[in-house]
Amino acid sequence: MADNEKQGSVIRPLSAADLGPVAQAHSMAFHDTFLTKLGREAVVRYYESLLGGPYMQRSVVAVRDDAVTGYCFSGIFSGATTSFLKKNIFYLCLQLLRRPGLLITRMFFKKALTGILLVLGLNKKKIPSGKEPPDYRILAIAVLPESQGSGVAGELMEHCEQAAREMGYDRIGLTVKRNNARAIRFYEKRAYRDDGSSEKSEYMSMEKDL
Repeated sequence: MADNEKQGSVIRPLSAADLGPVAQAHSMAFHDTFLTKLGREAVVRYYESLLGGPYMQRSVVAVRDDAVTGYCFSGIFSGATTSFLKKNIFYLCLQLLRRPGLLITRMFFKKALTGILLVLGLNKKKIPSGKEPPDYRILAIAVLPESQGSGVAGELMEHCEQAAREMGYDRIGLTVKRNNARAIRFYEKRAYRDDGSSEKSEYMSMEKDL
């Protein structure tokens, strides 16, 4: 995959050496998520499991002045969350014990239940007929606060959309929190739309024809 330079940034394949900066960008962009609250190492382990897993993916970072300013994981990540939980269950439990305050939060009970159901294979989503989301998805994308508004996010999206086309896909999907109005506006400007498959979820599933 060739590097893509635009507006002073370079988009290149993500490597294991980038996981530290990726974890930093994740923690700043998603500071209120349960994974972030478990600590930087938990975030690194999550993305390490994606990068090293048996997934068909094109994951990239944006670099400007030799520093990572954003990243995007795109591809087909079937079973990625379940695999991460199974491989890191003892580590994650240890992090929870070190942060007892998390154990009494509503977030913990919700995530714990979801995780248990995933590991047991019981968390099958009911998707309305005819509303199946695209196989190829943008699983995670984030840009450092100081680089937001610079066009980096658009460059990352463009790169991943092109990767999907090259793999023969005519649609690409993603999920976003329904209360994240800024992100939803950004995706809508790029021709993404609510696909109607997650109407009762706190997350909106969006897709785009390529």
